[in-house]
Order: sequence, then C-alpha cells, then structure tokens
Amino acid sequence: MGDASSSAVETPVVEGENAERRVVFDHLIAKDSAAGVAVIPAELVHLHHVQLPIRGARQRLAALPFALEDFVAQGLASTHFAICGTDAEGSVLAAVLKTDTLERYLADAADRALVPEQVLLPPPAPGPDGAMTWRTYRSDDRVLVRLSDGTGFAVTTDMLLAVWQLAGEPAIENLASALPTAIAYKDQGGTGVTPAPILWGADLRQGVYRPTRGFARPLKWLAACLVLAGIGHLTLAALDATAQRRIADDLRAKAAVALTAKLPGASPDDPPAL
Repeated sequence: MGDASSSAVETPVVEGENAERRVVFDHLIAKDSAAGVAVIPAELVHLHHVQLPIRGARQRLAALPFALEDFVAQGLASTHFAICGTDAEGSVLAAVLKTDTLERYLADAADRALVPEQVLLPPPAPGPDGAMTWRTYRSDDRVLVRLSDGTGFAVTTDMLLAVWQLAGEPAIENLASALPTAIAYKDQGGTGVTPAPILWGADLRQGVYRPTRGFARPLKWLAACLVLAGIGHLTLAALDATAQRRIADDLRAKAAVALTAKLPGASPDDPPAL
C-alpha cells in the first residue's frame, strides 16, 4: 500500500465552500487511494448507523429514506441517501446530505469518487462490552471524529470537551495534534491509513447519480457474439439435417434394389410382415 505519510502522496482535494480548510491529511489516506477521490467535508454529510435486515443493495438503498425519515430535517425530495458500508448483521452505514450539495460537488469532480471526510479516518475498535469509542484527528481549531460504529462528525476544538462529555466521555484514540488537556485520550502518534476499497465503497454517487461503468459497449458486443453463435449453431444443425436426409435417401434406394431382387414389386414402404 505504501507509506501514506510520504510527501509524495497525491492528496485528494476538497472542493467547494470549505476548500481553504484542506481537511484531508496525507497520513489518513493510502498512497494508492488518493487518485480519483474527492472529499466532502464532514459538516456537510451526516452518517447514521441503521439496522436494515434487507437483502440486496438496491432494496437497502430504496429503504434508507424511510428508515431515516425522522432524522432528516428537510424534505426527502431534496435529500440524497447513500450506503457507505454494511456488515454481516445487516447494519448499514448510511450517508445523508443535501441533493444540491452533492450536485455542486459532482459539477467539480464528476469523474472522481465523492466520499465523506469521516471515512478517511479509520474507525476504532469498540471498547469492553461493545462500548462506543472515538478516534480523533485535530488540525488547528477543528477536530475530525470517527466513532467505533462507523459514524463520525467534525467539531471545533473549543466545543470538543462539551460534546465528549455529552457522549459519556468515551475512550479516545487521538492522531496528530494534541487535544485539550481536560480530555482524557490515548495518543496514537499519527498512525492509521484508509485503504482504497473502503474509500471507493463509500462513494456517494449512488442511485440516479451512479456513474456509468462503461458496460454498454461490451454488452452490445457480447449480444452480437451470442447472436452470431446462435446463427452458427442453426447453420450447423441445418447442414447436419441435410446430410442425414441424404444418407437416409441412399439407404432407401439400396433397400429398394435389394427388395426388387427378392420380391418383385415390393417397396421399402410396405409393412414389415410382407
């Protein structure tokens, strides 16, 4: 995967209104993951952990608006829903953002995967008995937070203490700059890399915004090949039937000659009892 802390990493850019913040950090993203990715700041995307015991990606995506309707403070018609991950129990990591926000980013990065900033920070392992834990990354006056259930958010440094206390003071694994002294945390020393499959699996371009995969032309060629193969099989079958008919006619003629010699006036069409 390569050393993500290398200065040679092609850092994906943050488009739009928060571009000046540069919320993506070199060591949070693997070198082979950077290309082809654009990041939407955490303030613009809400992540939810939802139980959806439904099979099939399309069915799950269709059910998301109804499962999250009570958590959306705007009309569903102006809201975009996407699935950023699933687990074996049917739980879904769902992203919610305004449709016009997604479209604005699409206009600037139509050929790149659009991912929530939160997924750049690998989630920590849950605590004892499944207790919620946090992983944080501070940059100046802003802290990116990823929870052990996969959700996450961004908060200003001066508000972090209050938010942490309201959450029940969960255990924190911190990357990069130090957090306020009133917060208890474990320093991880800037480790943590997000591999490419996770980023591409969190692409927000879903539903009607799903990019074309370039399958149309290969499928047309495949269909044409199948048609030609079918024609070939029919042609071979017709030739085979003609050959068999010719053999049958030859045998019939030989049988007629043999019968005439023994039974004048007999024919291969006569009953066998004759």
